[in-house]
Amino acid sequence: APLGIEPLAPAPTFAFEYRRERLDWRLLHAVDVDQVMRETNIDMLERAVNTIAFGDIEAEDTCNFSERNFLKLFRLSQLMVE
Repeated sequence: APLGIEPLAPAPTFAFEYRRERLDWRLLHAVDVDQVMRETNIDMLERAVNTIAFGDIEAEDTCNFSERNFLKLFRLSQLMVE
């Protein structure tokens, strides 16, 4: 940069979204994680992406936090990252 002129900071190209949506438990219960893995069923996995990515887990009713539900959320998240 020329003397005395500060370069402009680059504009951010990415920002995390606020989690505003409720988790769609009906949709999540309909996903068979073992079947997704066995059949490499990306379509089924893609149906659950938005509810997991943008669901506000802190706003959920704790009655939905069974060990089985949490395990399913975690396994689906792993597959989505993969």
